[in-house]
Amino acid sequence: MKKHIIAIAVTTAALALSSGASASTIFANDALSVDLNGRIEANSILANHDMTATKIGRIGILAQTQITDSGYSALGYIEKDLAVSQDIEKLRYLYVGAGNANNQLMFGKTDSALGLVTDFTDIQNTGSSFADTKLMDREDNQLAYTATFNSLTVETAYKFDGGKSEDHNNKAGGSLAAKYDMGYGVTLGAAYANKTVDGQSEQRDEQTMLGASYSLDNIYAAIVYQDAIVHDFGPNKHIRGYELATSYALNEQIVLSGSYSYLESVHNGDAAKLIAANEATVNASYYFNPNFRTYAGYTMQIGGQHDNAHNELALGARFDF
Repeated sequence: MKKHIIAIAVTTAALALSSGASASTIFANDALSVDLNGRIEANSILANHDMTATKIGRIGILAQTQITDSGYSALGYIEKDLAVSQDIEKLRYLYVGAGNANNQLMFGKTDSALGLVTDFTDIQNTGSSFADTKLMDREDNQLAYTATFNSLTVETAYKFDGGKSEDHNNKAGGSLAAKYDMGYGVTLGAAYANKTVDGQSEQRDEQTMLGASYSLDNIYAAIVYQDAIVHDFGPNKHIRGYELATSYALNEQIVLSGSYSYLESVHNGDAAKLIAANEATVNASYYFNPNFRTYAGYTMQIGGQHDNAHNELALGARFDF
C-alpha cells in the first residue's frame, strides 16, 4: 500500500500545492504520507527613484492517507507566509478533503475556480496580472471540487457566508471554470464568479473570464479577457479588459517572457471611461535548476492615465523546495 499512497500523492499534490512549488515527501509509511513545499524569495524594486526590498518566506504541508482500496485518499493541506516585508504572517490555505487521480473535494480556505483561467497569463516573476483582479481568490469557508475528464478539467467552488477571505468581503458566492485541451498545443478556458455585495444582499458582483493558450516546443502564448460588475467602484462598476502573455525558452536555463495588461472601468458606455491598468512587462529568468532561479523584470506604464502610474525595475532570486 505504501507505493500506492505515494503514487496518489503525486497526483493530488499537483492540485493541493497551489504555490507552484514541487513537493518533497518527508515521511511515508503504509498508512500515511507527508509532503513539504515552500518558497524563499527576495527582490528589490526601483520605482520613482526609490528602492523597495521585498522578502517572502512560505511553507506548505500536505498530509494524505488512503481511505479506500479503489484509490481514494483523504488529505489535509496548510500553507502559510512565514515572513513578508510587512512582518505579517498570513495564512494562505487550510483545508481538508478527499479525492483520487481524477476527482478532489475540499473544504476550508481554498482557491476559487477563477484561477484555472487566470493561470493562462500569470506566468512571470514580476509585474501585475489579471490573477490580482479576481473577484474571488483564496476564500475561507469554501467548498471546492475539481474533476478531470481526459482533456477536460472542471473546477467549481461555493463560499458560504462568513469566514475570513483574501482581501475580499466575506459574503457568500460561487465560481465555476472549465479548461479544455484541444490538442496541437491549444487550450481554451472559461470561468464565471458571482458574489453578494457586502452589506447589500440584493446586489451581486459578477465576473466572466475567457482564455486561450498555445504552446509549441519552447514557445508559449496566451490571452485572457474579463468582463465584470464590481459595485464598490460606484458608477464605474463595469470593468473590462484583456491580458496577453508570452514566453520563449532559449534553453533549459534562460526564459524570456512578456505581458501586456489593459483594464478599464466604464459608466454609460465609454462616456466616462477610467483606465485602471495599461502596462507592459518584460522578464528575463535564469534557472540554475528547478529549485533556484534569478530574474530581472521591467514594467512600463503606458499613457499614464491612472493613479500611481510609474515604471518599475525589479531584480530578485527565488528558492523553491
